[in-house]
Amino acid sequence: TNVDYVSYPFGLYDGDTLAAMANLGMRNGRTTRTFNNLSPLASPYELGQRYVNRGTALSTVQGWVSSAIARQEVLVLTFHDIETAPSEDGWYIDRFQSLVDYCIQQGIPFLTMDDLYRLQTGSITIPATSSPATRTPTPTRTRTPTPSRTPTMALTLTLTSTRTVTQTPSRMPTM
Repeated sequence: TNVDYVSYPFGLYDGDTLAAMANLGMRNGRTTRTFNNLSPLASPYELGQRYVNRGTALSTVQGWVSSAIARQEVLVLTFHDIETAPSEDGWYIDRFQSLVDYCIQQGIPFLTMDDLYRLQTGSITIPATSSPATRTPTPTRTRTPTPSRTPTMALTLTLTSTRTVTQTPSRMPTM
């Protein structure tokens, strides 16, 4: 089985790991380092992320989103479980739903890790617009090359869990 994307266990990786990923033709690697990403990605094997857990306020995550919008960055959010009664590493369903609603209101596209890779290779683009009300909320698949910097913010949600989500948010956009 081919594996294109990895989330480093406990954030552990080194130069040998990065070389092995390149040799295997892997596409992206998510670290536990906390930062937003610029597009094009400086190092696709060292994606920064923001970790969301039970103690993370909705307003904090909305602030990360707003900052990424203002700076035209790609924000990767990591969730371990999303439940009505989450573990210490999880987040609440109602907060997650409010975050999704907020992002939709802002016109922010949701990307999978594969979409993020394809954004870098030019096989999809995210149309730029001047106001959140008119932003296209999903990527447009094209064969045109991407500009040197993606003209709008994108949000990649990473759910890493062996738990079952007890309820799916009702308004989550699909690709």
